[in-house]
Amino acid sequence: MEKFQTFRREVDDHFYVLDQLKLPLTIEEIRINTIEDAWKVIKDMNVRGAPLIAVVATQGLRNELFNRDFKSVEELRKYVLQAVEYLRTSRPTAVNLQNDTERVRQTVIDFSLQQSVEEISQLQQLKQQLFQLIDSFNQQYIDACRQMSILGVDAIIKDFEEKHPEQAGQNAKLKVLTICNTGKLATPGDGTALGIVRELHRRGRLERLYIAETRPYNQGARLTASEAVLDKLPATLITDSMAGFLMQQGNIDFVVAGADRVAKNGDTANKIGTYTFAVLAKHHDVNFYVALPTQTIDENTLCGADIHIEQRPKNELTHVMGVQIAPTEIEVWNPSFDVTPSSLIKRIFHEGGEYECDRSQGNWKQMDAQSLKSNLINKYNVFSQAEESSLQVSEIGDGNLNLVFIVSTDLKQVIVKQALPYVRCVGPTWPFPLNRAFFEYEALKFHNQVAPELIPKPLFFDKDNSLIVMEYLAPPYIILRKGLIQRIKYPKLAKDIAMFSAKTHFYSSPLHLDNKTYREKVSFWSENTELCALTEQVIFSDPYVDSHYNKWTTPQLDDIVKTIKIADDELIVAISELRHKFITSKEALIHGDLHTGSIMVTENETRVIDPEFAFYGPIGFDTGAFVANLFLNFFSQKQHENEVNQISEYSQWLLDTTVSFYTQYEEEFLNIWNTKSNVQNGGDFPPNLINKNNNIKIAIQIKYLKNIFQDTLGFAAAKMIRRIIGIAHVEDLDSISDLDVRSKCEIAAIKFARSLMVNRNQFKNIQEVVDLAKVYYTQ
Repeated sequence: MEKFQTFRREVDDHFYVLDQLKLPLTIEEIRINTIEDAWKVIKDMNVRGAPLIAVVATQGLRNELFNRDFKSVEELRKYVLQAVEYLRTSRPTAVNLQNDTERVRQTVIDFSLQQSVEEISQLQQLKQQLFQLIDSFNQQYIDACRQMSILGVDAIIKDFEEKHPEQAGQNAKLKVLTICNTGKLATPGDGTALGIVRELHRRGRLERLYIAETRPYNQGARLTASEAVLDKLPATLITDSMAGFLMQQGNIDFVVAGADRVAKNGDTANKIGTYTFAVLAKHHDVNFYVALPTQTIDENTLCGADIHIEQRPKNELTHVMGVQIAPTEIEVWNPSFDVTPSSLIKRIFHEGGEYECDRSQGNWKQMDAQSLKSNLINKYNVFSQAEESSLQVSEIGDGNLNLVFIVSTDLKQVIVKQALPYVRCVGPTWPFPLNRAFFEYEALKFHNQVAPELIPKPLFFDKDNSLIVMEYLAPPYIILRKGLIQRIKYPKLAKDIAMFSAKTHFYSSPLHLDNKTYREKVSFWSENTELCALTEQVIFSDPYVDSHYNKWTTPQLDDIVKTIKIADDELIVAISELRHKFITSKEALIHGDLHTGSIMVTENETRVIDPEFAFYGPIGFDTGAFVANLFLNFFSQKQHENEVNQISEYSQWLLDTTVSFYTQYEEEFLNIWNTKSNVQNGGDFPPNLINKNNNIKIAIQIKYLKNIFQDTLGFAAAKMIRRIIGIAHVEDLDSISDLDVRSKCEIAAIKFARSLMVNRNQFKNIQEVVDLAKVYYTQ
């Protein structure tokens, strides 16, 4: 077979590319004079392969820069910026074209004119910079291919010998499958995936290369097979549909492919059919690898769902080498690429080693109004096609972490909540796991089992997009915090939250569950690690150290904050004990964030929302969170008092609600506990052990509830302090515009919280706590 050269430059304005559509039967070149010539050979697939596409596009631009007579730097800059945008449209999926032209684009943007130098001289200087940059791409790809081949083969052999220890050190030869063409016809140098095959052959470790024909353009049969013949590689051509059977027969040790774009999470776009091979490899326990230069990595694309997939012309399927093989009337679907999820890929090699992709985001894609409408109709089946024209989407979220939408028609409304891959109130600089939505949905399902009347009904969960669809709580429902700020009374609030807390805590605890089930649930919920870590940081650490996330009313609180951080050893010991309790105690499945912003109310109804922080932890963390937020609103009421020692009717209602909540919580918890059917399988206190006489059971219950009460007070205090001097405050206090007035409320709350935390074991009941709050309130 006649040898060929993929591209060549004779002189500065003569650049030629090999017409790959005519291989292997004809060796013919196409001359590239203009960017239009480059665009056409890329679009028509006379040249292909992500690195080669970038080289040809930029060399076409180089020709234009050499031949055109620019009058000024600004004229050249304007032309380059337009040319770059035009060239990118030739193959939008191939990210090398985007990345390499971006370097060209940035060069002209960054070039600054010097007043003391003649502009025509600077124009030539800019041209030379561009020529050198464009010419450097070729050598960079050659070097990258060589380096990734060496590193890739080292890792592949190591993986093989770990998988087959009986063949370790025996220089076993490997059988390889590849798809499309990833060699010298796709990139300068030996190639990406095919470069790895060549390196394996150089080391004497290649038994056989299996080449998939790669429909519809047969790049495997025409191009990779040609390279294999010229390099005398032991190779066999197969149809794409034979790959699975070949693996089933044990004739493939690994699969290696190239890529046209790799997303931040490792999802990989490549020639159509690659995904199929990856699925087959996973099923047959065959390692699947991807090889590419770093220019193919696109960290601005979060996942494969965001990669644009081109649709190719119909005739590529209906015709072969110009001969029609299918009916003219048949409809054709012809995507040029598919996306292989990172979960199917063993390793991704580049010239620097292995790409450490962020796989935590999976196929997540941030929703907008249009994509949300489409999913609600076509994927979630929440709305029908007939309702599409009347669907309205409004983003309403003002929380610290998530996107929240109301989606409605005239007859139906739902809430959609989507987790973001970062802390929303900080931004992308603080990454945050998307799996919190999964745990929130699991918590909602449990809450729906034991207290369905006290939560919004969950309707659908989209795991890929970390998105929950749930019942919309229509007005007059409002967030409890908003209602308390407006000084609205809610007569059923104390009882409802007491019932919710008692039921969710008891029925998830080993008081009710057998030990095996309990341990399985603790193990499952322990995976919600990042949210627990966030709680540990912002509640039990940051407020007591110099953290740049902390904020407070300054200068009014400067002295008390300084004392907390430097001089209050007793408080630091107390918060450390609470931190230890939070980390080690696994009493029940707790909501994890039960503040007044996580509760929606009307005058007669209460619903608990947002359980994304749910995990098995200390029960008192939930009850403490609710109590803390009632106290925070209570201390904010000082702004309304005309006399120092006065406690208004509304302030007293808040205190009465606190007492009522905790009293009813303990009563309901005991009522459930004392129902025989609720404890007959419980592993914590077996009935045959504690029911010998009634005194034993009563003593255990008293001690159990006492521990929860003491934890409630300690965690309530921790919550209050963090909401005043930590990263996330509460509107109850922050809405007070007069900083002197606000600071008086905050100082009183901090002093109360400090006393509550360090003396939490001294209180006998919730009324004593309320009485102490009154003391600090009226000082």
